Amino acid sequence: MYFFITSKIDSTPSAIELAMIQRQKLFTKHRVPALIVTRNFVRDLHHNMQLIGYDDEFQVNMYDYFQGTTNYEGEPLTAANYPRVTGETLERVSANEFDVIQREQRQKALMLNAQENIDYVDILNPQGAVSRSRLL
Repeated sequence: MYFFITSKIDSTPSAIELAMIQRQKLFTKHRVPALIVTRNFVRDLHHNMQLIGYDDEFQVNMYDYFQGTTNYEGEPLTAANYPRVTGETLERVSANEFDVIQREQRQKALMLNAQENIDYVDILNPQGAVSRSRLL
């Protein structure tokens, strides 16, 4: 088995990543086992593979592999189904951001990706500055 290792594959792959994908397809065409291995966590990896027309069967992410989630298909997390505590409300700030308000103060900022799913959450301190970011 040949392994082609890269850090990640985004929705717009670099020329090097495109060459790697073509190399893997060429190996498969000639019946030589080959796999692309990505080492960084990419939330949209499987969606990105679909966008560029690449089958998930020929790639594996190390995070997915070691967590046993290579075939996981969960429901996307949106602002509407983001879990909130009693008293928290949502306020749309821009096309890709919602604020979580509690007691008339911003507590969190929900940042959305192009598919309207939550990409990450900024947790704010009492002064409104980002105290911590959380990838989801």
